[in-house]
Amino acid sequence: MRQSSGVGFTAAIELMRTPVERADPLRSWQRPDRAFFAAGACHILAFRFRKLHADQDWDVIHICPHAGFTGDHLYVTDGEWAFDFNGWTRETFLLEETARRGCALWPAWGFDRVPVVGSFEQFCADHHHRLPSEYAFDPRPRADAFIGGFGPRPPT
Repeated sequence: MRQSSGVGFTAAIELMRTPVERADPLRSWQRPDRAFFAAGACHILAFRFRKLHADQDWDVIHICPHAGFTGDHLYVTDGEWAFDFNGWTRETFLLEETARRGCALWPAWGFDRVPVVGSFEQFCADHHHRLPSEYAFDPRPRADAFIGGFGPRPPT
């Protein structure tokens, strides 16, 4: 099983899709798993994780950049640990590094940490995120396989 503790951490903002990848669903699909689930399908990964671990108490969190900036990202957390394309990372580290690396790209960059309430479908409609049917192929099995490569709980 893969595990992450912050070593080799990459902020999602560092793996944003290019304009060509945004325009071409197949090209976006062909990105490596980490890049695919960092930017463009993080919402799929977060909601699939929560569904696969429905017996546990995981919140979906939206890193919502301030107006005029890009860099949205979703992950799940229990309040201490976060799971996203990096695997397991302490949530405080994920947020601090995301802020640091966002500001390295745009000094005025900032974000709000917004708990997601409601359904996956409602989130997609409200935030203009793609539904599984809008990808080149169904991303849910890919997300399930990616999640399966990590332990079901954070490292001890």
